[in-house]
Amino acid sequence: MQPVSDPIEQSTIIGFLWASRRRFIRGVGIVLLRSLAAAPCTLIIQRIIDRPLKEGRIDGVLELSAYFTICLLLHFVF
Repeated sequence: MQPVSDPIEQSTIIGFLWASRRRFIRGVGIVLLRSLAAAPCTLIIQRIIDRPLKEGRIDGVLELSAYFTICLLLHFVF
Protein backbone atom coordinates (compact mmCIF):
# COMPACT_ATOMS: atom_id res chain seq x y z
CA MET A 1 0.00 0.00 0.00
CA GLN A 2 1.45 3.37 -1.02
CA PRO A 3 1.35 6.35 1.32
CA VAL A 4 -1.11 9.05 0.37
CA SER A 5 0.66 12.31 -0.48
CA ASP A 6 -2.36 14.63 -0.47
CA PRO A 7 -2.71 16.25 2.97
CA ILE A 8 -6.52 16.31 2.80
CA GLU A 9 -6.69 12.55 2.31
CA GLN A 10 -4.77 11.75 5.50
CA SER A 11 -6.64 9.85 8.17
CA THR A 12 -4.95 11.49 11.19
CA ILE A 13 -4.00 15.02 12.12
CA ILE A 14 -0.36 13.96 12.45
CA GLY A 15 -0.47 12.59 8.93
CA PHE A 16 -1.99 15.83 7.68
CA LEU A 17 0.71 17.93 9.38
CA TRP A 18 3.49 15.69 8.08
CA ALA A 19 2.12 15.71 4.53
CA SER A 20 1.77 19.51 4.49
CA ARG A 21 5.03 20.34 6.33
CA ARG A 22 6.37 22.32 3.36
CA ARG A 23 3.41 24.68 3.60
CA PHE A 24 4.02 25.32 7.30
CA ILE A 25 7.80 25.78 7.27
CA ARG A 26 7.71 29.56 6.68
CA GLY A 27 5.18 30.14 9.43
CA VAL A 28 7.13 28.04 11.90
CA GLY A 29 10.30 29.92 10.97
CA ILE A 30 8.62 33.26 11.58
CA VAL A 31 7.31 32.09 14.96
CA LEU A 32 10.81 30.99 15.97
CA LEU A 33 12.33 34.32 14.89
CA ARG A 34 9.70 36.24 16.83
CA SER A 35 10.41 34.19 19.92
CA LEU A 36 14.14 34.81 19.59
CA ALA A 37 13.54 38.54 19.21
CA ALA A 38 11.35 38.70 22.32
CA ALA A 39 13.38 36.38 24.55
CA PRO A 40 16.00 38.92 25.70
CA CYS A 41 13.37 41.46 26.77
CA THR A 42 12.92 40.00 30.25
CA LEU A 43 16.67 39.87 30.79
CA ILE A 44 17.03 43.50 29.71
CA ILE A 45 14.30 44.59 32.13
CA GLN A 46 16.03 42.67 34.90
CA ARG A 47 19.33 44.41 34.15
CA ILE A 48 17.63 47.82 34.09
CA ILE A 49 16.24 47.20 37.56
CA ASP A 50 19.32 45.51 39.04
CA ARG A 51 22.17 47.68 37.86
CA PRO A 52 21.66 51.24 36.60
CA LEU A 53 18.38 51.94 38.38
CA LYS A 54 19.79 51.02 41.78
CA GLU A 55 22.96 53.01 41.07
CA GLY A 56 20.97 56.01 39.86
CA ARG A 57 22.63 56.07 36.43
CA ILE A 58 20.17 57.50 33.95
CA ASP A 59 22.51 56.92 30.99
CA GLY A 60 22.55 53.17 31.74
CA VAL A 61 18.77 53.08 31.96
CA LEU A 62 18.47 54.89 28.62
CA GLU A 63 20.98 52.59 26.95
CA LEU A 64 19.25 49.42 28.09
CA SER A 65 15.87 50.93 27.23
CA ALA A 66 17.13 51.49 23.68
CA TYR A 67 18.13 47.80 23.47
CA PHE A 68 14.70 46.83 24.78
CA THR A 69 13.02 49.00 22.13
CA ILE A 70 15.13 47.42 19.39
CA CYS A 71 14.12 43.93 20.57
CA LEU A 72 10.45 44.93 20.55
CA LEU A 73 10.74 46.40 17.06
CA LEU A 74 12.34 43.22 15.78
CA HIS A 75 9.56 41.24 17.44
CA PHE A 76 6.85 43.28 15.72
CA VAL A 77 8.61 43.35 12.33
CA PHE A 78 8.61 39.57 12.16
